[in-house]
Amino acid sequence: MKSMLLIAAIVLAASPAAAAAMRVSQAMTSQGQNVVVEGTAHVEDEAGAVNVELTDDSKGHLVLNIPMQMRSNFPDLASYNGKTVEVRGIVEIGARGAQITINRANQLKLAAP
Repeated sequence: MKSMLLIAAIVLAASPAAAAAMRVSQAMTSQGQNVVVEGTAHVEDEAGAVNVELTDDSKGHLVLNIPMQMRSNFPDLASYNGKTVEVRGIVEIGARGAQITINRANQLKLAAP
């Protein structure tokens, strides 16, 4: 029983739902970590190819990677343009720099005011 409680406590402590949002510039150095990142969304939709980048006032830059087969999970993506959002996911370093791949709509939401 004690071991089950310990495991539950560890899982809850590591959960991004319980974590405070970090700045984009902090996420850039958090490779491999499951994080919550807050930044301004910049959404570009060119001929069906949607690009989303997050920035912050310290020139931080993070790319949101949305696999093509998952785009239908984000029908209102353009509504986030210019707004402060929170993204949850694992930071990876790709060809375009730091990125988080999102597959589910609950990984992206407007940040609390």
